[in-house]
Amino acid sequence: MVDIILLPFGSAGDVYPFIGLGKELVNRGYSVVALTSGYYREPLMRAGIELVDVFSEEKYRALIGHPDTWEPGLKSLRKAIGAAEEVLPPQYEYLTLRKDDDVLIISGAFCFAARIAQEKHEMKNITMQTSPAYINSVQKPPLISGLYMPDWMPMWARRLQYSIVGRFADKLFQGINDFREKCNLEPVKKVGTHWANSPLMTVGLFPSWFCPPADDWDKFVHLADFPTYDDPKISYKSDVVDAFIKKTRPLGKPIIFCPGSAVMNDPSFFRSAVDACIQLNKPGILVTNFEDQIPSNLPVNVIHVRYIPFSKVLEQVETMVHHGGIGTVASCFSSATSQVIIPSAYDQFDNGRRVEQLGVGRVLGKKQVSGNSLASTIKEVYEDSSFQKKCQQIQKKMLAYDEGLKTVCDLVLSKV
Repeated sequence: MVDIILLPFGSAGDVYPFIGLGKELVNRGYSVVALTSGYYREPLMRAGIELVDVFSEEKYRALIGHPDTWEPGLKSLRKAIGAAEEVLPPQYEYLTLRKDDDVLIISGAFCFAARIAQEKHEMKNITMQTSPAYINSVQKPPLISGLYMPDWMPMWARRLQYSIVGRFADKLFQGINDFREKCNLEPVKKVGTHWANSPLMTVGLFPSWFCPPADDWDKFVHLADFPTYDDPKISYKSDVVDAFIKKTRPLGKPIIFCPGSAVMNDPSFFRSAVDACIQLNKPGILVTNFEDQIPSNLPVNVIHVRYIPFSKVLEQVETMVHHGGIGTVASCFSSATSQVIIPSAYDQFDNGRRVEQLGVGRVLGKKQVSGNSLASTIKEVYEDSSFQKKCQQIQKKMLAYDEGLKTVCDLVLSKV
């Protein structure tokens, strides 16, 4: 039986879909190894997946702790590319050692070793893209930094802008072509938006109702569904959360505030969250693993927890305020929870735009965030009944928990 090699990299929203897929593959009898950061050692172990640590936990914490990592535009892109270049050699070295084995590589965004091994050693590789933002299209361009393509813009202007931005982006990805040269491979263009996607198969981990395929997508792109996955064995203070929800029930359902699993330097987000809860007289649950961001002396209607399994808690909340990560977006869809999205970088702006277009949430610019603006935006989405109606309609489109993973698994195994 073929062995499966996973190449995920990034925050929990990028890595956990791979862990969920790996667990499903292990359950089906496959041997699975992940070439990623040691930061994810424990959830990988619980899923029965072997870890090859190519980016230490210390390096990962330094990366997510750097303010540039979450700065919109060039700063965050340079940090992401720098990390991708750092994991490239150890990932490629491992893949080269396995080039004569019967293996299938499943790689994520910015894991370019898989594409190089695919070309150099003719290894089977499938790319999984968690978000539409990483699939190239001029007809239906994603909302990302450096591109401004409103619907009224003519196609020739869009192509020209893509060409200019693409040439600049390829300069940022020069390190990838330098590595290709060492492997005696020709340089490539459109590194991040086209070449990174495997021609054997690229799987979009989202349904067509979230992002209808564009006519100019590569023909090897196939859409699956949201692979919602919570680590079932990770501990969280369920008794504390349940008691808090019960205690504050006279104030209504709570609001969850989570700026993202990897964000560790945004205390202003939580200060604004507390202020909004006070103004609204609503219960609030602040979620972060980095508790030094939490204000001291929280009011009685606000608590802090390090982790919450969204699949178990979101149906009990009013609204969720978050960064716009695709995994959190999908979790809110599954529980019919309205959303307020405050994007920082990467695919979050595009995800937020799609949430607004579906009528299930609002986007608030990071520079606009204050207690007042947050309170008024939250109030809008839970008082306007149209939001809840749309949330319930979207929930009906979502597959049952774990079913999304099974559809992805079936699609991937079609190439074994």
